[in-house]
Amino acid sequence: KADGTVITVLREGDTLPGGSATISSVSGQSILCFSDCGVAVFTASLSDTGSAVIAWDEVHGLRTLGRTGDTTFTGTPAEQITLIGSTGVNGNSGNTGISSTGWLVLRAADFTNQVYAVSRIFLGSNPCPSDLNGDQVVDGADLGLLLGNWGNSGVGDIDGSGTVDGADL
Repeated sequence: KADGTVITVLREGDTLPGGSATISSVSGQSILCFSDCGVAVFTASLSDTGSAVIAWDEVHGLRTLGRTGDTTFTGTPAEQITLIGSTGVNGNSGNTGISSTGWLVLRAADFTNQVYAVSRIFLGSNPCPSDLNGDQVVDGADLGLLLGNWGNSGVGDIDGSGTVDGADL
């Protein structure tokens, strides 16, 4: 977590969220991504020889986004669901699987029927304290709000000290 607290969100042997299969392995950097606002997305191998894409954040908890056999993405049972990672863009001019604002890109494939899909999914994100105007982007507009309220309380008091000051900047 942002405050340095370590949380274990899933272990090998745990049951897949919303499912009956168990997690047989979670490993490797290429199957894991984080947003700047605290959303973690990863793939896991399942005990029934399938795989799943799973997300976690403090607001929504642990949830399964898709798994092999699902028809959500291709309209037919997907034989593979993977994070696109460095081979695709997340719609936010980035090359990671998830953007800082909570957009995820994944690929689903039904090799048998030759149906493939690339999906961009909004996961939502934990509110970023620095996103003062709530537009899901920390940018100059947020800086303007912070500076415009300098020395006062309220909007821009990110650390909760009661005053917008250098610590908030």
